[in-house]
Amino acid sequence: MASSILLLSDQTVNQIAAGEVIEAPASVVKELFENAIDAKASRITVAIKGGGLGLIQVSDNGQGMEENELPLAVLRHTTSKIKAFEDLENLATLGFRGEALASIVSVAKVKVTSSKGEKAVSLFVEGGKITGLEPAARVRGTTIEVRSLFYNVPARQKFQKSPAALTAQIVRSIQNLALAHPQINLKLFIEEKLFWEIKNENEPFEMALKTTMETILGDCRDYRWLSFQENNFALLGYLGEPFIAKRNKLGQHLQINGRPVFSALISQAVKEGYATALGSELFPAFALDLRIPGSFVDVNVHPQKKEVRFKEERLVKEKIKKAVFASLMHLENLTVDGEIFRTEKTALWAVEPALRKEEVFLQNSFLKETEAVPKEPFLPLALIGPYYLVEDLSGLKKRLAVIDLTQALAALLFQEATGFVKKESLATQRLLMPRLVDFSASELLNVENKKTDLAALGFEIRRVGSKTLALDTKPAFLEEALAEEFFLELFEELKSFGKSCLKEAFLEKKWARFWSAFAQKRTRFSEEEARSLALKLFTSRLPQMAPLGEKIILFLDKKALDDLFQRRTC
Repeated sequence: MASSILLLSDQTVNQIAAGEVIEAPASVVKELFENAIDAKASRITVAIKGGGLGLIQVSDNGQGMEENELPLAVLRHTTSKIKAFEDLENLATLGFRGEALASIVSVAKVKVTSSKGEKAVSLFVEGGKITGLEPAARVRGTTIEVRSLFYNVPARQKFQKSPAALTAQIVRSIQNLALAHPQINLKLFIEEKLFWEIKNENEPFEMALKTTMETILGDCRDYRWLSFQENNFALLGYLGEPFIAKRNKLGQHLQINGRPVFSALISQAVKEGYATALGSELFPAFALDLRIPGSFVDVNVHPQKKEVRFKEERLVKEKIKKAVFASLMHLENLTVDGEIFRTEKTALWAVEPALRKEEVFLQNSFLKETEAVPKEPFLPLALIGPYYLVEDLSGLKKRLAVIDLTQALAALLFQEATGFVKKESLATQRLLMPRLVDFSASELLNVENKKTDLAALGFEIRRVGSKTLALDTKPAFLEEALAEEFFLELFEELKSFGKSCLKEAFLEKKWARFWSAFAQKRTRFSEEEARSLALKLFTSRLPQMAPLGEKIILFLDKKALDDLFQRRTC
């Protein structure tokens, strides 16, 4: 009786593996591109025809292979990247299973031409069978041509999308790889026409990534550079300003140790790093490169290695939140008209050198003008209620700016007050005469229970009677006449905070809502107040970020005005 259990042929095994690794032409491009990177290539050229079903060609200037290595390279589980299972703990390469090339050649007609610098050889493979090996001519590196993909797997070929859709998938795959490796020179040809060319070889990572983003993603003026390192953990890349956040995650590009991946954990960590600046329905845009020891991350949880799993999820999440928040709370760069200007990293509460003689207060005006006020980076035009129209002179091109002064006030209050997060306590000023505040017996106990928290926020209190407290100090930014009113509102808000309010709650929306509500009381401003607010705003750390993520400034350049008036260029 014949056995019902059969040993599958190598070709069938490879085709089954191809089904897991090679979903579509984009999967082929990804695997070949990653092999080129692993071969230390600094220049990679990709050419496709027919959505990749007709031709996929990937050429590089990497290490290349010798004649005796080529036949081994197309076999399953042959690799130069690991030697033992233990090597998986500290992977430094993108491919390591030894399945990709074997899977590709099992479902296509493939030509591999390679050289280590002395002589070149071409290997021909059809459907997994080697059909030829002959001398060739090329400089150091490797060129792989994949034709007639899935020609011997009709079922797989039948369910492929249209050539246009397949081309779009390939472009997205190369886009992610280019963002992950921006210092590589890249050319992409589609139907023999140059689609992309990126020249970044020998460029610093920061500038290379910026150039790549502008080539691939378009206008990137509203991104800020992030550079965070702590021991063996590093996060580099660009964060989108809060006002360009989207209602989906299409603007999120993540690389872990050079591998484009998706991670819900990191996506959430980045969003939490924006604290109160984003609504719950919005997702920040970013292009980030996380560098972490291989022992912390498992990339072997998905056949195409699109997803990852972390061994210390909480630790990784906290570090990313810290990095993002630190970047947003410090001025590492300003984006003006597409140019990125680096400047000294300074904390939120630090006073700009040009503004050291300005005092902040909250009486009829928020900012008090004094002598020695610096030249304004704008030209005042009109004040209409809470809206201030100015000509922005800070960039390379003149443009109009409409400032919501109420949101500007909320933002500056929020920035000044939350300085205690980094300084441990807020800058205070002793009152000339203590302010006496009466409470009921129960409320008095509640206030005294919050004594430590109130001190960190600038209010030192002491009991002077059975139902009376004395305010001895106030936050430095607060006008003395408003000390009592502000203290009582602050206390009402603190009553709903838990024990850890000074560590976490002031990064939460409740605290941001407090400042926004406080600022909303001001609906009209004098010319002097408007000018001072605008000056402080233009030189603040986050000039376009309100506590709850609302827009503070609308910029109107010539193109925007033309669009508003529906002007057509002849």
